[in-house]
Amino acid sequence: FSFLAGNYIRKEHSKPLAERIERVNGMDYKELTKEYNRILFNFNNDPVSTGLGFLDIRRKAGTKIQCQMIDAGSGKDFLMVKIDINKINKE
Repeated sequence: FSFLAGNYIRKEHSKPLAERIERVNGMDYKELTKEYNRILFNFNNDPVSTGLGFLDIRRKAGTKIQCQMIDAGSGKDFLMVKIDINKINKE
């Protein structure tokens, strides 16, 4: 199945967020887990150290995150994110 979500974001956040998702998509499972733990155990309020959600979703879904930015006017974009779920965790 697929999960689809969207949210309005300020235009100046669009490029850094897209780059973050691209970086997360380029990681394998081991790298995702390492980065997740690094952020979790060294968390501070620095925006660079955010993104646990994307890491966790990518790790658990087993597929890449698809994203699209749509100009919403007034200095905002609409971020659409789609994740196809291929794994079933029986925890």
